[in-house]
Amino acid sequence: KCKIVSASSAKEALKLLEEIPIQLIILDVEMPEMDGFETLEKIREKYDIPAGVAHFLEHKMFENEDGDAFDKYAKTGANANAFTSFDRTVYTFSTISNVTECTNLLLDLVQNPKYDIKSIEHEKNSIIQELLMYDNIPNNVLYNECLKSMYKSCNVRYDICGTKESIEAITKKDLDLCYDAFYHPSNTCIVIVGNFDKNELLNSIKKNQDSKSFREFEIIKRRYPEEDNLVNEKKSIINYELSIPKVSLNLKIPNKVTRSIENLKNDLALSMLVDYNFDETSSIYEDLMNKEIINHSYSYESLVDDGFSYFMISCDTEKYEEFEQIIKKKMLNLEEIDDVNLIRYQNTIFASNIRKMNNLEYYVTMLIDACFCNLELFEIFDAVNEITKEDVNKMK
Repeated sequence: KCKIVSASSAKEALKLLEEIPIQLIILDVEMPEMDGFETLEKIREKYDIPAGVAHFLEHKMFENEDGDAFDKYAKTGANANAFTSFDRTVYTFSTISNVTECTNLLLDLVQNPKYDIKSIEHEKNSIIQELLMYDNIPNNVLYNECLKSMYKSCNVRYDICGTKESIEAITKKDLDLCYDAFYHPSNTCIVIVGNFDKNELLNSIKKNQDSKSFREFEIIKRRYPEEDNLVNEKKSIINYELSIPKVSLNLKIPNKVTRSIENLKNDLALSMLVDYNFDETSSIYEDLMNKEIINHSYSYESLVDDGFSYFMISCDTEKYEEFEQIIKKKMLNLEEIDDVNLIRYQNTIFASNIRKMNNLEYYVTMLIDACFCNLELFEIFDAVNEITKEDVNKMK
C-alpha cells in the first residue's frame, strides 16, 4: 500500500519532509519560490548522513530505560558485545546457560531504541575519546590512510567510527533515519550456535516477534558511488613518532557491484594469487628476509567486495624505499599459478576453514557471511573447489 502526499511549493515540500518519512519524491522543475533543482539540493543536504552513524547507533542500542543492557546480560551470566564493519552491525552474546533469556534480551535490545537527545550528546564525547584512542594505534592509522589514498568516493575511505567533526554533527534525526531504514526483522539474521533446545528457542523467538508490530519492510536500494581505476593519492606520508617506519603498498583493483557468488569466487581467486606470490613460501619473501628488509611485521591482505577491491602489503622497515621498489617490480611481474599449486592452496583454504569451525565465534561469523551473501554455508567450500587456475591467473 502507498500513501501519497502533495505540496504546492518547495517550502511546503521541505516542511513535509521534516514531519513524515518519505520514500519517493517526484519534483516539477518550475515551482514558485524555488525551482526543482534547488529543492533537490536542499533535500540532498537534508539526507547527507554524517560518517560514523552506524557505529554511533550501535553504541546507543545498549541503552535502556531501566539500566544498561550489559548489566542485564551480566545478571544472566552472559557476556555481550557488538561491532560495526563496512557493511553490517553485529550484536553478540556468549553464555553457558539461559540461552533463551539472552536471545530475547538481544531481540528487545535491537528492536526497542531508548536513546534521547541528552544521551546522544553525552555519547559524542565517549566516541570522540574512542577515536583518539584509535589514532594512537599506528596500524589503524596506516590502514585508514591506505583506504583514503586509494578511493575517491567509495564510502570505505571513511573511518567506520567517523571523525570528530562528523560525530559532533550527528543528530537524533540521523539516528532515527538510519534505525528506521535498517533495523527491521526482514533485514536481520539471527545466528545461534551451541547446545540448546532448538524448538524451545524457535518458539520463544516467534512469541517475542509476534508480540511486536513492525512497519512494512521496503527493500533497501544501496547506492554505490562510481569509482574509476585511478587512486586518489599516489603517495601519502604521515608524520608519526615511531621507532621503525611503517610502509604499505596498495593496489586498487577495479570491481563492480555483482552477484555474491561471483564476489566470493573472485575474492578466493585473488587470495590464492597473492598467497602464491607473497606468502612465506614465496621467493620474494625469502629475498626480502635475506636482505634484512622485512621482519615479523610483514603482512598482506586482499579483498573483493561490492564496488571495491584491493591488495595491501605492508611492513615495519628502515629500508622502505627498497621494499617499495621490490614489491612494485613483483606486482608488475606476478607468477601465474599452476595446477599443482592451485590444489595446494585450495586444500589450505579447506583445512583452514574446517579447523576454524572448531571455534564457535568463527562458525557464527561464517554463517552470518553466508546469510548476507544469500549463500548456504557449504557453498563457500563448493566455490573453492570450482576455482580453476584460469580464474586465479585472470586476477593479474
